[in-house]
Amino acid sequence: MGNRLDIFVDGEYYNAIQRHFALSFDFPRFIDAVRRTLEDKVQLELEISHTFFYDCLPLPADQQRYAKKLSFLNFLKTLRGVRVREGYVVSRGLGLQQKQVDMLIGLDMAKEGTKGLVSHMVLVSGDGDLCPAVETAGSNSAQVWLFYSAFSYSDLLWNTADGRHEIDEEFARGASRGKLSKADEVALGGE
Repeated sequence: MGNRLDIFVDGEYYNAIQRHFALSFDFPRFIDAVRRTLEDKVQLELEISHTFFYDCLPLPADQQRYAKKLSFLNFLKTLRGVRVREGYVVSRGLGLQQKQVDMLIGLDMAKEGTKGLVSHMVLVSGDGDLCPAVETAGSNSAQVWLFYSAFSYSDLLWNTADGRHEIDEEFARGASRGKLSKADEVALGGE
């Protein structure tokens, strides 16, 4: 197994953290900060096996947001070891709702955990619906760590993880390339 690490990033949560801190993240820098932080916590050198990123494209009618998100997802697909998984959105009342993202995260965590090829997993999310995935992945000898932001997370998810690290302003600044522009805030789902 070795000291290998899989990272699972809920794209909607990743975007919400950027909006919360009004910072634009550099994705490779963010992933490296996750790895380095976990290495400090577990006192091991870790090699990233895979990084999974989960998100949905907005409805095509929202051309600006659609184009920016498509460009970002295409960029992620060019990065070594990054796998992009896409759900879809549906209109619900006055808003939009993501579909399949939690299921994709759960299936990938369970599948990767049962392979027994990684010693550690990191979930970047705050969604309590992912507790069964964390439990399943952790039952197969991998330590599962939650990287969360205090502005929004499930207590149940927090308690289910083997370890946890708060993504605070210092962490966010270290993973950013600067202030979030108004255009980027809109593209990330802000108003």
